[in-house]
Amino acid sequence: MVCSFYGIDELTDADFSVVPNPNNGQMTLNFDNLTGKINVKVYDMKGALIDDFQTYNNAGPSTYTYQMRNRADGIYYFVATGKEGTIAKKVIIRR
Repeated sequence: MVCSFYGIDELTDADFSVVPNPNNGQMTLNFDNLTGKINVKVYDMKGALIDDFQTYNNAGPSTYTYQMRNRADGIYYFVATGKEGTIAKKVIIRR
């Protein structure tokens, strides 16, 4: 699957998850086999970029604690890009 808007690739071994989902704005991002500098972009339901941050993963699984503040309840898209490619996850925020 290739999505021109988010630049999503089809990856075989890499994985990205958000726990818990749905959540209240505080979550853990889990990266598995997504390595190097990982750029994460957060989009709202309208496709507007609301956050952009980076983390780094040498190898294997890693985690990143993220807190979304001052945002309305709704559906958000987290797009993570590492050297293996790009993966997107839908996250539901309920306060």
